[in-house]
Amino acid sequence: MLIGELCRKSGLSRDTVRHYESMGLLQPVWKAAGTRAYRHYDEQALERLELIRIGRRSGFALGEMKAILDPLMAGDLSFDEQRQVVHNQLQRIDERIEALKSAKGVLRAQLARIDQRQHAGP
Repeated sequence: MLIGELCRKSGLSRDTVRHYESMGLLQPVWKAAGTRAYRHYDEQALERLELIRIGRRSGFALGEMKAILDPLMAGDLSFDEQRQVVHNQLQRIDERIEALKSAKGVLRAQLARIDQRQHAGP
């Protein structure tokens, strides 16, 4: 598929797709058509983009996503190694969830203190 179709299917802009390419997160195949060359993407590109979207929403930096996706998507890892990579990422997500829960508790306590001071009056 061409970049326009990839953008429609993924919901991302061309600029975002090109940015991901510049970071090495996507590798299109260039195909010549007369005097021009076009980027072609396979279905795996859509899968990568969805994983990147999920990772970004989970707080992973793009560099972290590249380090995770490259070995998984390249097909160079054994099933056990793939399982270990995914397991490690699940652990990192669980750690982030716990940190966010802790932050949420601190913020709720701060909000309760603000509300108490407001209702106590001057």
